[in-house]
Amino acid sequence: MASKSGRGEIPKYTEITSNLLISVAGLCDDIGKHNPEAAAQMQANSDIYNAVSQQLLEDPEGTFEGVPVIKAACDFLGVAAEFMDDFADHNPAVGEVMHDNANLYRKMQRILENDPWGEAAEDG
Repeated sequence: MASKSGRGEIPKYTEITSNLLISVAGLCDDIGKHNPEAAAQMQANSDIYNAVSQQLLEDPEGTFEGVPVIKAACDFLGVAAEFMDDFADHNPAVGEVMHDNANLYRKMQRILENDPWGEAAEDG
């Protein structure tokens, strides 16, 4: 996996987290498009995930709305995991995949909390 900072480099945990937040923002966008009554809330969620993702890439030592961006990213990974679990519970056709995704987000949350400046292992 190539890092955003350069081709062929091992990605940093902050970059992986940023990508996960962008992915959940896309999920919110998709849900909002197919569920008009939830569209405004899903757009607000998407905007926040994208903003934290961008801040994490631009200034991982900075803050997001007064909170260290690393902490904000960890918190939003946890919120995303809860959202995915809830979505899975209400949509059995995608339940297993969504629960697996939620577990991945929780794993990345723990990794980022413990080693925010680390890099992923070369073998993935």
